[in-house]
Amino acid sequence: MSKKGIKMKDIANMLGVSTVTVSKALADKDGVSEELKKKIKETARELGYRNRDSMRSGSATNTVGILVADHFVASGQSFYWDIYQSIVKSLRQRGYYAMLEMISVKDEQEGNIPAFVREEKVDIIFVLGWLGRTYLRALDAAGLPLLYVDFYSKANRATAVIADMLYDTYQMTEYLYSIGHRRIGFVGSIHATSDIEDRYLGYYKSVIRRRLPYQEDWVLEDRDEVSGTMPKRVFQLPENMPTAFVCNNDETAYYFIHYLESQGFRVPEDVSVTGFYDNKFATAGTPAITTIRVDAHRIAESAVNAGLRLMWGSESLPDMVLVRGEMVMRDSVQSLETGEGN
Repeated sequence: MSKKGIKMKDIANMLGVSTVTVSKALADKDGVSEELKKKIKETARELGYRNRDSMRSGSATNTVGILVADHFVASGQSFYWDIYQSIVKSLRQRGYYAMLEMISVKDEQEGNIPAFVREEKVDIIFVLGWLGRTYLRALDAAGLPLLYVDFYSKANRATAVIADMLYDTYQMTEYLYSIGHRRIGFVGSIHATSDIEDRYLGYYKSVIRRRLPYQEDWVLEDRDEVSGTMPKRVFQLPENMPTAFVCNNDETAYYFIHYLESQGFRVPEDVSVTGFYDNKFATAGTPAITTIRVDAHRIAESAVNAGLRLMWGSESLPDMVLVRGEMVMRDSVQSLETGEGN
């Protein structure tokens, strides 16, 4: 094995551990025993592996690889473009560069990673938005440091920068409660991604705290069963309708409102609907959607700060960085106490 081509995954394979474990050990991060850290460092030294500290003199690329699923772009989620542009601007100001790759559904499903990852032409990978488990495993096996942006994975551990989805959705549900709603549902496929699951948990925390009625058929699927990505246009409405629904994002809320109206419901007079992100779908139709605004610039800045620290082996980097959002009141919610829109 050529010393020039030694990667973290080679060390991991030799010792029978994950590349995440190797990365943490070489960076002296928590989660790895001292004995195993010593063994990993000794093996790395014997193989001639150069960690990030030894690369500061000039052999590092000073380049960040950025990956995003192309279906996010196709569905009009400019949120990720906003994050990408802010990341690039912040990196340039600090003397770093970025390489972007949009991942097709086929490559995502098959775990086909870009050449610049395989050949380690970048120092770290930023993943914007959820990519499938097969793909995340392939990225992990490549051995480069990973930073997840706007999602996290329990199966493929990496540092993540995300909106505080649980707390923000909890606050939105609490707001609905404060204006008289007691039967509140949720629209989102909670097993599809970690961020949808967290928004559901925020909603459910409020339901538990307020001892609100809860029915399983008040939690509606919003993902296509085949692709798992695009929001549905047709929803399975319960017979006993809630007075309000918390949707996992604005796009889902947009299509859900259209479907409710096609079934004879008025929004917000009969059913109130909320979203998340405050992207273009929030104001694309009538009524405009009450939602949580997530600041793409703050997400990007937090990602760059965390990514550069991860790249250079910072010992103090947390596993998760949370960025709070803010509620934006529009016309899709109505108070049951006053009958007036909010």
